[in-house]
Amino acid sequence: MSLRSLLRRLVRRLPPVASRDRRIAALQTRLAERSEGWAQNPSFQGRVFALRRIRKHEAELGVRVPSVISRGKFWVYDFVRSHGMEIPEQFGRWDDAADIPWLELPDRVVIKSARGSTSRGVFPLQRVDDGWHLATHQHPMSQEMLLDTIAARLADRSIRGPFVAEEFLEPRVPDGLPLEIKVYAFYGEVPVVVLSESRDHGRMSAVSYRVVDPTGSNLVDETTNPALAGATGRSTDAAPSQIDLTLPVPKRLDEVIDIASRLTIAMRLPFARIDLYDVPGRLVFGEVTPRPGGRQWFGTDLDVLMGTAWERAEARLTRDLSRGAPPEPQRGLG
Repeated sequence: MSLRSLLRRLVRRLPPVASRDRRIAALQTRLAERSEGWAQNPSFQGRVFALRRIRKHEAELGVRVPSVISRGKFWVYDFVRSHGMEIPEQFGRWDDAADIPWLELPDRVVIKSARGSTSRGVFPLQRVDDGWHLATHQHPMSQEMLLDTIAARLADRSIRGPFVAEEFLEPRVPDGLPLEIKVYAFYGEVPVVVLSESRDHGRMSAVSYRVVDPTGSNLVDETTNPALAGATGRSTDAAPSQIDLTLPVPKRLDEVIDIASRLTIAMRLPFARIDLYDVPGRLVFGEVTPRPGGRQWFGTDLDVLMGTAWERAEARLTRDLSRGAPPEPQRGLG
């Protein structure tokens, strides 16, 4: 090959090489910016994912770490009642679902397992001629079908007993489910409240959301975060597939914030999601969740805001413990 041909070939290769070098430089710049962001900006979603991994490692090592939820739903109910918080009216508790006296239950009732995730242990029921149907569903289920469903979920360990029958809280719309108030509380601080309403029990893609701050102002809408506000995309507990700005902000939002703040302090938790229901004349406790499921993604700004709140909460908790505060959950006087 002549020198002229070699030079001509090299010249033809220069544009692709230059383009490749520019892409590499751009990727290196993005990586450096992302690394700097990770160093400076806490991530709420990152914290939740890390907790799940740690719990998995603890389980592999056979470590049983006591926590509020490890004691079961009924212990939590008794705990929040000691702090003056109302819980749903109870109609009975049973170790075995087969012992539930179905004929003696009200026509509208909720059956709950003591432990479960993503609503698999919650059965909001309406009595019909042929047995029962789940709220928002119209297909009747016999008592035997319900027991078979519960048995299957016990077998795959997605739920665990014992079981409770409790009142069906009043929904906003007929044949619907009550509006949930999910309060993201950080040892006395509440930066975010998520209102959620399901149109199809058990199907996360059928849940509508409204994300507000402690004053009730919207934190997520088409302007603040178009990606989250769209009606498409993957729906999870905190990655909304549908933002609904018509969901009503609780009239007693200040009281909601106060309750969740006090409970996280009493529970000695740097973070917990406290679920409440605002029904006519009452604020009713639902559950506490230290490690919510799903992606837990509200957009970059809220992820940093909540991650920062978590770090501040851990610092306050450490301060209080160093000053002699007992580390165990503290029951109230009620």
